[in-house]
Amino acid sequence: METVCRPGDLAVIIYAQNTSNLGLIVRVRRRDSGRGKLALKDAGPLWTCECAQPMMWTMDDKVFLRKRGPVPDSYMRPIRGDRPPLPTIVARVALETA
Repeated sequence: METVCRPGDLAVIIYAQNTSNLGLIVRVRRRDSGRGKLALKDAGPLWTCECAQPMMWTMDDKVFLRKRGPVPDSYMRPIRGDRPPLPTIVARVALETA
């Protein structure tokens, strides 16, 4: 499956179930296994990402704050010269603010 992000990318989180994660800048490290305490089901391709400040996950009514953890590829946009077409970004933002 093709992904938007690649290992080593800096990326911005553009969609999040915990709104405190929106706008965070992360470093994409490697593909995530999708297992463990922060297992995300049916989220598509996952990356293990690092952030300078803690990111938030809520699992089974428990809140986890960590600087490293899984982020779905579709929740991020890489910060590099070959960005996706503007209509893709505008459509997602429009849906989230509606």
